[in-house]
Amino acid sequence: MRVMRLAVLLVSVLVAAGTTLVAEDQCGKNSLNGAFGFAGMGLVPQKTENGGLRYDPASQVGMVTYDGQGTVTVSMGVQYQGKTSPFNFSGTYDVNSNCTGKASFKDSAGAETLIWDFVIVHGGQEIETIALRPAQQSRPMYSLTFTQKKR
Repeated sequence: MRVMRLAVLLVSVLVAAGTTLVAEDQCGKNSLNGAFGFAGMGLVPQKTENGGLRYDPASQVGMVTYDGQGTVTVSMGVQYQGKTSPFNFSGTYDVNSNCTGKASFKDSAGAETLIWDFVIVHGGQEIETIALRPAQQSRPMYSLTFTQKKR
């Protein structure tokens, strides 16, 4: 009887611990709430006069703010082709329960112009991100990778 009680107690503890571990791994929109800084580099393809492609370097640095409910706002500077330009834009984001997610940014006509695929890491203190041009656009695909770090 004593062995049976010990076995039931052990199973109860393991189930409770397993439930706690699963709950800690769950993510949602509210997992991203606050300001994150970032810097990144990448290559942007440009069509050449002879129909080929060249890849020009681009650098970016900025601040991203998530509202915990699905809206993301970006304020950044980009250096490209010898010029530095400020960019401010906003979009929407969603987070999957496995802590991966996607942010989408659209132009004034509602066409998607930029996608961020990301994964939340280090307990929500960092976001590993890749920025992509949507594939349906006629311009060549590019990607920039960067890490967002919570302020």
